[in-house]
Amino acid sequence: MNTMKKNIALDTDDSRWQAVVDRSKNTDDLFFYAVKTTGVYCRPTCSSKLPNRYNVEFFNSSKEAEAAGYRACKRCRPHAESRDYELEQKIIRACRSIETSEAPLKLKDLASQAGLSQYHFHRIFKKIVGVTPKQYSSTCRSRR
Repeated sequence: MNTMKKNIALDTDDSRWQAVVDRSKNTDDLFFYAVKTTGVYCRPTCSSKLPNRYNVEFFNSSKEAEAAGYRACKRCRPHAESRDYELEQKIIRACRSIETSEAPLKLKDLASQAGLSQYHFHRIFKKIVGVTPKQYSSTCRSRR
């Protein structure tokens, strides 16, 4: 994932603006944009209303944006870890729970520990790991 991020040419304000317009997921954490009229800075993927281009300023880090007097967006939380990273960490913790558990864990318990609904947890788990939690659990038990 990081290699794909590095291949994107974001060296001009125009290319950064296009990434904001497209809400390019692979540009998160490469730069941040701030809106002069609201005093708020965001990630390029923020789902807030697209600002007027003339009111936008770009920064390489959230610290730079804050030093310039902008505050973090409450929607995309640019000062925190990205949502994708948070989800990956939750799935990693779930995998460790499955691996160390003697008995099969229920989907609702795993989802509850991750702070997600059962449906969302199942979908994200399969997307990240490549198999369902039940398949992962069966594989871990068979290895023992």
